[in-house]
Amino acid sequence: MTTITLQEITPTFPTIKTDTIIKALQNLSPKYLPDVLQFIQFLEYKSIPTSLEPKANLPEPRQVKVAGKLNTITDSDCSFRLIAEQDSIIKGIAKSIDQNTLSNLLNKDVLVSGIAHFTSTGDLLTLEAEQIIIAKAQDMKIWGKVPTPLFRSFKLSDFKVPQGPDSGMSAIYGTWPGDETDEEILNALEELS
Repeated sequence: MTTITLQEITPTFPTIKTDTIIKALQNLSPKYLPDVLQFIQFLEYKSIPTSLEPKANLPEPRQVKVAGKLNTITDSDCSFRLIAEQDSIIKGIAKSIDQNTLSNLLNKDVLVSGIAHFTSTGDLLTLEAEQIIIAKAQDMKIWGKVPTPLFRSFKLSDFKVPQGPDSGMSAIYGTWPGDETDEEILNALEELS
């Protein structure tokens, strides 16, 4: 079995002209266009004209703190993976962090401060780290959740509320024990009318 080291899988990216990117985007389904444009901007292709952007509102990037276990780091592109609460994997990039410092934090609980970029659906796309330090137990409890946008469009799931015996239809109509006989039900209905 062959062992692959990190240096053997270092990617090389070809230089792509802006007009090539624009032609590719024109053939893309509008459903994916906001996310692709945001990803391209993140990769610093800032010369793409904004006339291609649809009217969909992308959530604004925002400053966040996230705590989790630093699981993976890649020297070639300064990327990392952080495992947050409920085994959520957060992909990030740490261009401003010294790689030696980052490698010393591998497999440790860390607190990452930076800018979160989101998809059009409000999911976290990537985290651009400005600072990564060792996390305390309290940091893990407070900052262990995956960040969400401050303002996003509503989803139907936002309005779903689980119903119990004292809420929803049960609260309006009450309960029906089912122990009454037909005569008791008819008598109760006569009393009501």
